[in-house]
Amino acid sequence: MSCESLIEVHQVEKTYYSYANPLRGLCARISGRRLFRGHEFTALKDIDFKIDRGETVGIIGRNGSGKSTLLQIICGILKPTNGSVVTRGRISALLELGSGFQPEFTGRENVFLQGAILGFSHEEMRMRLGAIEAFAAIGDFLDQPVKHYSSGMFVRLAFSVAIATSPDILVVDEALAVGDAAFQIKCFRRIREMRENGCTVLFVTHSVEQVLRLCPRAILLDKGRMLIDDAARVSIDAYRAITFNSLESRLLPSDRPTRIASPHAQNPDCFEFGNRKGEIVRASITDEKQRETLTLHANSPFTIAYRVRFHSAVAHPVFGFTIRDEYSMEIAGTNSFFHAIETGLYSAGESVDVGFVQKLPLRAGHYWLSLNCTGFEDNQMIAYHRAHDLFALEIVSQRSNLGLLDPFSEISLSRA
Repeated sequence: MSCESLIEVHQVEKTYYSYANPLRGLCARISGRRLFRGHEFTALKDIDFKIDRGETVGIIGRNGSGKSTLLQIICGILKPTNGSVVTRGRISALLELGSGFQPEFTGRENVFLQGAILGFSHEEMRMRLGAIEAFAAIGDFLDQPVKHYSSGMFVRLAFSVAIATSPDILVVDEALAVGDAAFQIKCFRRIREMRENGCTVLFVTHSVEQVLRLCPRAILLDKGRMLIDDAARVSIDAYRAITFNSLESRLLPSDRPTRIASPHAQNPDCFEFGNRKGEIVRASITDEKQRETLTLHANSPFTIAYRVRFHSAVAHPVFGFTIRDEYSMEIAGTNSFFHAIETGLYSAGESVDVGFVQKLPLRAGHYWLSLNCTGFEDNQMIAYHRAHDLFALEIVSQRSNLGLLDPFSEISLSRA
């Protein structure tokens, strides 16, 4: 792999100005001078990094951290207020769902339009049309106006066009989030192939498991600044720690744990409240030696523990957890109701500590664990509090297996 840098971002800053008087704003734009600064917002500050040919780099951060602004500057859509960006080679970007598509045109017409924008002749795009049509797999909709497309069909066609143009740099900003699971897997497979062929990929998503799957390296942005440019797992750990700090302020001082989860919540909306009768205020995972950890051995015991505080009187609450894999498929879970556990009555202000001792016969890989506290009201299950993807687990195993499970097997041979 060449060490040639295809993207060089040097001390980039992007500042937006708003004016109380629209006329002053217009005059400022025409003259190129700030005549009056009513409000100043710095979206990016001192961003500096290089990305070499063949690298796949994730850009992560909370909403409003500047990820999309940075990508638009790299793609030449926006100009930085200060600093410089140098890119080498053809850039193909999926920055916004349906961006660049003309809604009245058919999918086929938009394919040729996008090709022309990227500098391809009609004949060159005609030669690529078969591959685009096969990868998008939207059938007769290719000849329908794209204004009738679903979000899934939009991303199928947009991604197919992007990869068919053989870019040197592929930029993807959350677009794959709307695709179905099967299409996402096909896209990730193609991205790996493009990377192996020397394509540089810049990937923005809130799905940290996708970053772990695709990106050896990740850049963490927060409040417009670049905090970390390191191995993906290092950056993701810091991202979760930042996320947790925003959640921690919602806990009472006596319930602020030193470690509710390490790494912490996947995103700022990790904690989903129902009717707020109960609230998960601390949680941990410990191994068989009572050590906090997120790395577990297949088929070895571990404990999931969390505390719930009730804000209203509750009768017979239900406590549980679920585990899903990196493709967002739920693969395990249980709760106190399934086990016929009598959980009792609680008054406002009371708390309960919940514990599950588990073994996971899963193959090695990364998994996500969610916690929940629910209850029955009027014969319906009501969510009090769900903590989505609170823990990122890594399962390790000394064996290689096919499929999802790591079955405990004793194999014997006896010559007949």
